[in-house]
Amino acid sequence: MLSLRQVLALVSEDLPWRDEEPGLAYLDGLNGIPGLEEWESPRAARRQAAARQAAIQAQARQEVCSTCQAIADTHCRTKNGHIADAVHKPRLAAATQVVDERLAEQFGS
Repeated sequence: MLSLRQVLALVSEDLPWRDEEPGLAYLDGLNGIPGLEEWESPRAARRQAAARQAAIQAQARQEVCSTCQAIADTHCRTKNGHIADAVHKPRLAAATQVVDERLAEQFGS
């Protein structure tokens, strides 16, 4: 989304394309801006990062934990048999790899 200052600069009277009739469409004016296809708003970046983390946590529950031998759909356990506060690192790493591969396939990266 362009700021008010950017929009006002685009509609400035002294720009050469302003003399053309019937004028330049907004989206046509954005054509040729370098890096526009790769640009992502900060809000969208946060939303995608949160969705990735949620997918990693969900996938971690589907993995078998090599540290505590927790099976799919169960929590990791501590050495004393209590439920661990967080997923063990090897289980989380395996889940992260699966999710990142899935995202790479989805977006063709």
